[in-house]
Amino acid sequence: MLEQRRNFLDPSKAMTHPSHSSHLFQILGRPTASHVAAINQQALQELNAILDRPLAEMGLCTLLLAPRAGYGKSHLLCQVQEALRRSHEFIPLHSSDGFSFDATSTLENVLSSLTRVLPGGSGITPLDLLARKFFAVGLEPLVRSGEVPCQNRDSALLALMQRPLETFDFHHPAAVTAHWTRNHFDVLCPRLTTEISQLLQLSLRETAFWTESLFHYASAPTSEPARVAILMKSVLHAEAPHHHDRLSSLLHILSQWQRVVIVVDELEGLSANPEAALRLATFLTTLRHGAERIDVILSLNDDIWENAFLPRLSDGLLDRLTETSIRLFPLTEEQALRLLQSRYPHATIDDLTQLPIDGDFYARGLLRAAAIKPPKKVAPAAPAAPVVEAIPSATFAPTTAPTVPLLPPTAEMVPESKPTLFSAPPSAAVATFVEPAAPVSQATSAWWTVPAPQSANPFASAETDAAIVESPFEIDTKDADPLTSFPASTQPTATPAFGAPATAATSEPVSPVKNLDPVEALLQDLRQRYGNPS
Repeated sequence: MLEQRRNFLDPSKAMTHPSHSSHLFQILGRPTASHVAAINQQALQELNAILDRPLAEMGLCTLLLAPRAGYGKSHLLCQVQEALRRSHEFIPLHSSDGFSFDATSTLENVLSSLTRVLPGGSGITPLDLLARKFFAVGLEPLVRSGEVPCQNRDSALLALMQRPLETFDFHHPAAVTAHWTRNHFDVLCPRLTTEISQLLQLSLRETAFWTESLFHYASAPTSEPARVAILMKSVLHAEAPHHHDRLSSLLHILSQWQRVVIVVDELEGLSANPEAALRLATFLTTLRHGAERIDVILSLNDDIWENAFLPRLSDGLLDRLTETSIRLFPLTEEQALRLLQSRYPHATIDDLTQLPIDGDFYARGLLRAAAIKPPKKVAPAAPAAPVVEAIPSATFAPTTAPTVPLLPPTAEMVPESKPTLFSAPPSAAVATFVEPAAPVSQATSAWWTVPAPQSANPFASAETDAAIVESPFEIDTKDADPLTSFPASTQPTATPAFGAPATAATSEPVSPVKNLDPVEALLQDLRQRYGNPS
């Protein structure tokens, strides 16, 4: 309550919270509220097809009916105006007392619509553009006949027919034709009136009046604020009976260059006044007799149409008001939900069924009910924790490096020459030795072999943990001397193409001399090898 009182006392805060129903009522000429494409889509297409016709065709009177107020008639008209505003001039008719429409008030409405300033900042109005086209049409036959002399007739005619807006721009210093017409207007006015009257099929009196009125309005500076007031005074100063003719002639002139749509909406004041409805029907029918190209849209609810118009209309008036008719229907459940979600995006079908609405769904009733009982916004559910699937332990097993096939070892190897105590005879051949495939358990002399790598024996027994030597030789290496114990002979075994390389080892003949001094044993061995037994 305290917060509401503060908002009431503070105008700035009050403006930030508009009424929920402020967007429910549409008026022709104002921007439309947000629209749901599915609502009244068929009626929108039909109305566009009726109005978007060639310029030379005669106008039609369209009856737009709805079961009751709030079905979107005014919103539909705003959409059509927005879609066709570049090619059509929409003129809404308003009544000061809600039920009477006459030529004087309508003429004032038309002039107010035509004197609005167009975007661009230059102060140009639709009536300025209409005046330029009006004078170009009147001057063109005078130039063609030679009554108005010019140095280049062809270029002058081309400019009048194709560029009338630039040719009769009274405010541009380079518009020579416009300035020449202003300087000689007193002489040209009677001739222009005659030509325009014949071309547009208007009376001379109404043509002369609009020729003078449009000239004074278009030639006045756009920055002059009194030019609209002067125009209103010159048009409306005459007696009321003449206003109908001036309104009809103005609409006739305007409809020569663009389609004109007269819109009659907001007729709730006629619900209990059939006489006013009859006068409105008669007024619209007579207006169309003077301007046959204008279109009229009569927007009504069923109760006003049945209670105010039907009881008093003759068959002729009824036919003229119902040349075409468009009816709006209740919303389907899907359309109602989409409309509700356009204002409340989180709304669901359950929220729609809980709204306090009796009967059919319609736009204004649905939005008003939603403003009274708005759908509750449900907090979004917390996202569930991601489920982590168990991954087999084998997935995390270290991957072994791929086995690279090794080339088979060379069949024969020539040992590197070593320095010896005695030089070998020249004729002695160098002995070659075959590389054994199996590992040799005993150590050999560093002069003859490469030490075996210190690695775990792959042939160790699990029970005794003792080395098991698999060798083609039955040699007892216990207490063997590294210099006196040599294998008698070696037999090469097949080496696999893939696997660990075998340890290279060389074999020497075993000396038959045992239990000698190491030096003496070595000398004996050398003697036997090189043929010097002594």
